[in-house]
Amino acid sequence: MKIIVFFALFSLLLSIGVKVCHQLFPIDFVVAIHSGAKEADLDPFLIAAMIRVESSFRPFAQSAAGAFGPMQLLPSTARWFQEQINLSGDWMDPYTNIRLGALYFRYLLDQFDGNVVIALAAYNKGPSAVQRELDSSSFSPNIYTQRVMQFRWVYYWLYFGYFHHMESHR
Repeated sequence: MKIIVFFALFSLLLSIGVKVCHQLFPIDFVVAIHSGAKEADLDPFLIAAMIRVESSFRPFAQSAAGAFGPMQLLPSTARWFQEQINLSGDWMDPYTNIRLGALYFRYLLDQFDGNVVIALAAYNKGPSAVQRELDSSSFSPNIYTQRVMQFRWVYYWLYFGYFHHMESHR
């Protein structure tokens, strides 16, 4: 009898915990994240974590520096990169913003030899600033990179089924 009560309480606490986690770590734009990640050959949970840190999934978020959208792209970077890859659409549209942000992150990942932490720092601070840090041996991961890497695991744990379901129905 005690073991049944224990498992019932454990299940209840786990259910409450997951619901709280879903509120703290929401996810929107699942289709855009999935397709953008797939096109850029990236982990969708990493893209979700980036969006959570960048904009908290606010579709029209704008920073003091002028970065815009879920992926918080600077207008100059968005326009330049959109032209480089010949991507049509309004980069300010949330779905295009996510797609462009994912492809830009892939570009940075390739530029920095697949090092996710360095590519995340370049996404956050700019590739030139990170390259200067690397050249002067002063690079160290910042709070942005740490949060994205930690949140990636939270999103994996909470939403694995969403993306797994999408893949199994292709």
